[in-house]
Amino acid sequence: TAKRILEAYPESTFTWVGDGSMKEQWLAKAQELGLADQIKLSGWVENVKEHLQQADFYLHTAKQEGLPLSILEAMAEGLPCILPQSISEECAVIEAEPSVLRLENIEKWLPEIDNNQARETWSQASSNLYKKHFSERAMAESYLNYFHNLLK
Repeated sequence: TAKRILEAYPESTFTWVGDGSMKEQWLAKAQELGLADQIKLSGWVENVKEHLQQADFYLHTAKQEGLPLSILEAMAEGLPCILPQSISEECAVIEAEPSVLRLENIEKWLPEIDNNQARETWSQASSNLYKKHFSERAMAESYLNYFHNLLK
């Protein structure tokens, strides 16, 4: 995905925020694809907010991961999110949100990622999705409603 984005937008850069057991394989793949200069590895960080605030998009490529906290952190910062269909399918509210960019539909969104109006629309939708379903307030109300219904 990074290679496809870089072909269309050569000035792009990517940062993998985090670490893991597949780090060496990941770095080798970036090197193999000729992307080592455009993809940086931050290593493990306690607070990703600074990285998210510097980003234009959040790209998540892991296909078997449920709903990672990092996606919610990106949405909370209002980043347009590019997610694999498998993650969307795990979470009905994300699946129902047409403005979440599907990794598999790169042809649809790639021509628009440098369009400020499109990015703002995606950003606002991401922020709204977070506020509606995943903010502290939304989660607390959801739990209260759940337990209220149990007591009926």
